Amino acid sequence: MPIYNFNTEENSGGFLRLEIYKLSEVNNCPNTITPFNVAAITFTPEASELELFPVGDSISLKETPSETASGIQYTISGGFVAQYQNPALEQEFSELLKVPVVVVGVKRNGTKKLYGSVVYPIRFSYEPVNGKKLDDGNNFKVTIKGKTPQKPIYM
Repeated sequence: MPIYNFNTEENSGGFLRLEIYKLSEVNNCPNTITPFNVAAITFTPEASELELFPVGDSISLKETPSETASGIQYTISGGFVAQYQNPALEQEFSELLKVPVVVVGVKRNGTKKLYGSVVYPIRFSYEPVNGKKLDDGNNFKVTIKGKTPQKPIYM
């Protein structure tokens, strides 16, 4: 058995980015995802790919396990705050409300973790946040949540 020295690896906290894909953009996703088949999953984003910049370190994702009658179930919850409100962003978010998604969380050290699958997708929602004071600004609060027996898995 190999011995690993994790002291030399970077272990910065938080996420660098979240990649949100409609199920129609997910290819080769097996019904049960394992460390042995996760590499086969690919993504084909639509031409309207939109790059957002979250407010500070607002990205969060939790994967809380709980025991159920049929086994362990994971509650996925998280989201982020998008810095600006604009019509293009509102349109894209409105489209994501209508379809189930999968989320890839990319950590600051480059590791990626898949949340959801084509069998157990995640739901996307958002709400406009309108500041009261000049410094508050206007933004969108994005929420990602779902329940799945499929443990989120590193890619």
